[in-house]
Formats: sequence, structure tokens, C-alpha cells
Amino acid sequence: MNKLAFSLGDAFLGPGTHYLKQLTGVGSLASVLLSNAIVIAGIVLIFLIVISGIKIISGSGDPQKVADARLIITSGIIGFILVVSAYFIVRLVESSLGISILGGTGGTAFTCTNPPPSGCPPNFHPVCIANNTWSCQPN
Repeated sequence: MNKLAFSLGDAFLGPGTHYLKQLTGVGSLASVLLSNAIVIAGIVLIFLIVISGIKIISGSGDPQKVADARLIITSGIIGFILVVSAYFIVRLVESSLGISILGGTGGTAFTCTNPPPSGCPPNFHPVCIANNTWSCQPN
């Protein structure tokens, strides 16, 4: 029998339990993206430095082009520092309030006395998110 519908997850990620299939909504997607914000910001910073270097070289000593390239490098470094600062501020809030924002353990405010689940997919680990409530969070 022909199917009228199919699973996009199975079509693109293959059958089984791929860790992207565990993203249940926008909140979990935002958590994964924000927990990797430093890596993403670092890649953007490297890209900006390379582009600025090319602009400085191709500027052939033109003071306006060199100043523009330096402004790009300065803006990239300031942006990276802001992302790192925001990341550590969120981690501080997680630790002090005992909540999980970026998929970490979120401090010690919750206790789970029952054993953690054994069915977490690869690249995920069990996290106690409330009293006796476990969740599989990305590594």
C-alpha cells in the first residue's frame, strides 16, 4: 500500500533514535542552540577576522578600508565577549536558582531518588529536572 504521509525525521535522519528527533519543541531547540552559543560565536568571530584580513590586504593601504576592517574585527571581538558573558550569567542563574535553562544539571535544588532512565539516546544524558522527574538532555 502506498503511503500518503511519511516521517521527515526518518527521511532525513534515518530510522531509529537520532538525537535531533528528541527536540520536542522550540524550547528544546533554543536550549541546544544556546548551550552551543560560544562555539557558534567563535566560528562567526573567526569568519569576521578572515574577512577583515582580506579587506585589509585588498585595501592596499587605503586608510578608509583599513579602518573599516578594524571596525569589523573590533565589533566581532565585542560580540564574542558579550556572548561569553551572557552564557556565564545564565549559568550563574542556573546554579543559584537550581533550574535548568541550557540543558545542564541546574544546581542541586532537585533530588531524584528513583533511578535514572536507561533509554537516553546517544549524545544525551539523564538529568533530574524536578523532584523524582528525569529528562534526557543533550551532552
